[in-house]
Amino acid sequence: MDYAAGRPRFCSPLLVNALCALASRFSDRPEVRPDPDNPHTAGDHFFNEAQRLFWGMDGHHSLATIQALGIMAIREASCARDTESRYYAGQSVRLCIEMGLHRLKVEDKQDDESVVQLATFWGAFALDQ
Repeated sequence: MDYAAGRPRFCSPLLVNALCALASRFSDRPEVRPDPDNPHTAGDHFFNEAQRLFWGMDGHHSLATIQALGIMAIREASCARDTESRYYAGQSVRLCIEMGLHRLKVEDKQDDESVVQLATFWGAFALDQ
């Protein structure tokens, strides 16, 4: 809903590009490759844009940024770039801790924000481990 409405709460251009970069890794379509003859380049243009957006941001403290970093870590792992993958996973969990997501308590009634915060923290933690 946030994507369709253009709201940054649960979606951002960074997150969309990270998702497209990862999804492109599973495509056999030449259109998703900067070099149509090289399947190893699938999604590179999306990933490059995600990196550009990340490095150009003023502040990184948002759920969408943390999620994007996790997706970028998975994408880099799928490309056999373990060092880069660990970097993005580490940045993701570090941002969670800086935002205090590791201190959240599980309540009987949770709003959308609390559910997403908890899922984001535990996803980043698991990925980093």
